[in-house]
Amino acid sequence: KYVCFVITLELNARTFEVSILMHRVFSQVVDSESASELLAALAHPVRLEVFRELMAHGANGVSAGNLALAVELAPNALSFHLNRLKQAGLVSAQRAGQQTIYRAGLNTMRELVSYLDATCCNEVAGGCGPQCPPKPTTPKENGS
Repeated sequence: KYVCFVITLELNARTFEVSILMHRVFSQVVDSESASELLAALAHPVRLEVFRELMAHGANGVSAGNLALAVELAPNALSFHLNRLKQAGLVSAQRAGQQTIYRAGLNTMRELVSYLDATCCNEVAGGCGPQCPPKPTTPKENGS
């Protein structure tokens, strides 16, 4: 079974929309309290953008310098947000020579999604749905 979550972020007049389609794996690791902590860490627009960028790099990760350039943050500001995400278990860091490579905690995110699907969608027929819904069109997009 798959579950989809769509995250929309507005930052500096730019809108980012990320659709996450993940295989549902029931997790007993995430409970209500830890789910709240994970969601709180992602609730800040800058941290959400940083996490989105890390997810885009997958298992390869990205250096702190390249991440700072991608999200247009000063290194000290990026460090602050990365530390919050690391505390929540959403980001890992690994030294590679003189650089630090950051990676999204994909397993933690999968566990969170599984927890939300198992506990929040269990009363809805079909659960949270097997696929991401189509992006709604605006009158401008459909020619109206």
